[in-house]
Amino acid sequence: MGLRGEDEEKGTRRGLSILCFEHCGKRIFSLKNIPDACPVCNLLITQCDLKIPPFAVPSPFKKAVDFPCSIVIKPTKGNFLDDYSNKSNLHIAVTDSSGEVYEFDRQGLHRDRTYDWENCLVLDLSGADPLVLEMIQDPDWGEYWDICLNQTAGSDAFTRENYHEDDNNCFNFVLSFLLSLNQSPFSGWAGSKVDFCQRLILPKTVMAAKYIMLYRKVKESSGIIVQ
Repeated sequence: MGLRGEDEEKGTRRGLSILCFEHCGKRIFSLKNIPDACPVCNLLITQCDLKIPPFAVPSPFKKAVDFPCSIVIKPTKGNFLDDYSNKSNLHIAVTDSSGEVYEFDRQGLHRDRTYDWENCLVLDLSGADPLVLEMIQDPDWGEYWDICLNQTAGSDAFTRENYHEDDNNCFNFVLSFLLSLNQSPFSGWAGSKVDFCQRLILPKTVMAAKYIMLYRKVKESSGIIVQ
């Protein structure tokens, strides 16, 4: 991860927006560029009276650096758009108040690979509990978040030697950090991996799956027409 060629490839992939417009009673999707003519009636787009003007379908994938004090996820291998399936393993990490990503894997604790998180899902912490919204509005919240995050990252538990695929992995790192905040609802979330997944991760992956399915259909067919 992090090789120059891969970074450039990610940049190219980020530019592939799903575009949509409506004409002839149908919604038409394409990647990157709107077609010159309506594929239904062959009328030039510039001459069409479009019921829905061209727009980019909102992507669920974000740059982690744009979301400080957040929990982020991405596939352990590859990326969401090209490689993800419901059988894929996910990698989870935390951003600090500057958007820098702290992550733990078999190589140890990292805080220098934020550029690898430019197509990730950001968990909706404030949407999951109104108490979180109150906390993040506190001007000192970012400083407190960073203190707890650095304490967790500096723990002897999260070293390369202590990594364990099942018992001490990226998920354990994130849950330990949430527990260190010593605040509800974070402490409650940290108490159960199953509850955390159902409450916070599953809603995001379900939404992402719909976008991924549309993206792959459009890419495979060089555009699709929907009634």
